[in-house]
Amino acid sequence: MYNIDMDLTQDELNILRKINFIKFNERTKQKVVEVLEGVSPEVFTGLLSKGILFEYEKEGQSLMGIDKNYFSQINKKESLIDKLFEDGFFITEDKREMHQINNELIENQKQEQVKGIKSFDGKLYVITLEKFSEAKPIIEKILTDEMEFELIHEQSGLEKGLCKAVLEVIKESGEIIEKSKDVFKRI
Repeated sequence: MYNIDMDLTQDELNILRKINFIKFNERTKQKVVEVLEGVSPEVFTGLLSKGILFEYEKEGQSLMGIDKNYFSQINKKESLIDKLFEDGFFITEDKREMHQINNELIENQKQEQVKGIKSFDGKLYVITLEKFSEAKPIIEKILTDEMEFELIHEQSGLEKGLCKAVLEVIKESGEIIEKSKDVFKRI
């Protein structure tokens, strides 16, 4: 028997949140599979085997249900500041998330522990000072002349989003320029 007090993994939560958006009377297995296209089938199968997701019959139609004991976890608002400090950086182009991360940083008095920039591409890039101080020297060592982002990313060995966030913050400080889209040069 699966322990209902056990926390769901992020992958499980993502799947359950997607399924939860489907109306009850339209939540057929076929519709669920369509909505979850590209998602790991192992996680979906695991949710079924644990009984968190289940099939039931209603008016001659086979539908998918979610165990009610997990709705508090599914509906819990994700803390963006937790994600930021866990990953070391955060990127979004969603205006609600931009406001949410700003408010969370202010509420938790953490704004002095991060650098952030809203770039011309419409995205907000936020990076912790700790992660920035680790990644900046790596990029500075690589970026000796004009280089494309993909090459910088590849040579740095940094996660793609982290690499982009560091470049955007360095660019804002005036140490590098973006000569053309995704082509950076040290000044």
